Amino acid sequence: MSTYIVTRKSDGAEVYRYGSEAPIEWVGMGFATHDHTAEPDPVEPALPTQAYEWPRLDFLRRFTMAERIAIRAARVTDPILNDFFSLLESADNVRSANADTQAGMGYLVQQGHITATRRDEILGGA
Repeated sequence: MSTYIVTRKSDGAEVYRYGSEAPIEWVGMGFATHDHTAEPDPVEPALPTQAYEWPRLDFLRRFTMAERIAIRAARVTDPILNDFFSLLESADNVRSANADTQAGMGYLVQQGHITATRRDEILGGA
């Protein structure tokens, strides 16, 4: 069964969601005036094909000085970022394939602190 998202064609507003094997047209939300689009399956973040591990200080040095300074400044007002770096600072070693490491690095990308390319460089073994 899929979840279908109903959006009004006139303004693109989502107006309803429903579960069904196929899209269903009904009065007031017909296909002529509304799109019934299957919600995409969630995409699991890809873990690195090679797992790496560093002592905490070595891992933090994989960030540039400018990146570290900007992240430290952002930690003051971002509890998610603060939590991630508090976990890092509590660890003896940082593992690239660890779920917390992956989530935290993904959050850094999502918030624009680093690019996806930089995330991959930081988590890479070189």
